[in-house]
Amino acid sequence: AVGILLLWGVWVFSSIYRGWATRNLAAPAAAVAAARWAVLFMIMTFMLLS
Repeated sequence: AVGILLLWGVWVFSSIYRGWATRNLAAPAAAVAAARWAVLFMIMTFMLLS
């Protein structure tokens, strides 16, 4: 489970960096990235509290 979270984090970072590097990080892409972060932090918080 931790490995999956780490891979997901790396994927989020790479997708955000790819959008920034190509200067085409549109609003929908930014919203999707923000949603990914929100879900990721909720899962991590749940795992820490449980």
